[in-house]
This record gives sequence, C-alpha cells and structure tokens, in this order.
Amino acid sequence: LSSDNSNLTLLLALDFSSAFDTVDHTILLRLLHLSFNITDSCLSWFSSYLCNRFSSVVLNNSTSNSSTLTFGVPQGSILGPLLFILY
Repeated sequence: LSSDNSNLTLLLALDFSSAFDTVDHTILLRLLHLSFNITDSCLSWFSSYLCNRFSSVVLNNSTSNSSTLTFGVPQGSILGPLLFILY
C-alpha cells in the first residue's frame, strides 16, 4: 500500500427499504397529532391510510392467512418516505 490516498475510493450504500417496515402506526399518528398539529378529518385520513391493512403471501397458487399490519408505511407511494422522515 502506498501512502498516496489520491486514488482512494469509498462507496457507502444504505438500504432503507426494511426501515420503512418499522414505523409504528400508533406512534406515527400520535406524532402527527401532537408534533405537527394534524387534527380531525386530516388525522382520520392518515389513520385510514395506515390502519386496517393486511398482508398475505402467495406461493404456487396457495395463499397464506392474512395478517394485520400494525407497522410500516406503504412503499412505492409518495407519502411513504415522507411519513418515514416525519417518524
């Protein structure tokens, strides 16, 4: 190794996709209400957007039982990353 660092390259890659799955709906809704003063119909809209979501797995034409999702923000949406940042 030479002491000349002019050719040194550093790569840092972060994958936040699984971090989106850690957002607790109850805490996020409380945070939206208390810290960002979101109330009434707007808070109800966020609640309906986050809550009562279900997940299941399909493999070889067999579907698992549905599970209620109490954590996570929808990925692939504009609101998902924003809600994660606010959380």
